[in-house]
Amino acid sequence: MVVTGSLLFWSEAVSAYNSVWFRLKLLFLLLAALNALAFHLTIHRRLPEWDADPVPPARARLAGFLSLLFWAIVIAAGRTTAYKL
Repeated sequence: MVVTGSLLFWSEAVSAYNSVWFRLKLLFLLLAALNALAFHLTIHRRLPEWDADPVPPARARLAGFLSLLFWAIVIAAGRTTAYKL
């Protein structure tokens, strides 16, 4: 995806950069990456402590929810990038 996305951006850089949807996609892609990084550096390190619990800790559930939300926005913004505002 990185290769094809980069090639697509390279071929349509000006129109992609001027698209609000493309900028929104990049913003939420960055937020998704930061969320994953924060999860792995903090919450995931304590996995053995809460692995047997029937309900994961609130921070782990929040990280999961944010991940789903951010990726849904990335997908939706990516699908609408071709349309001009």
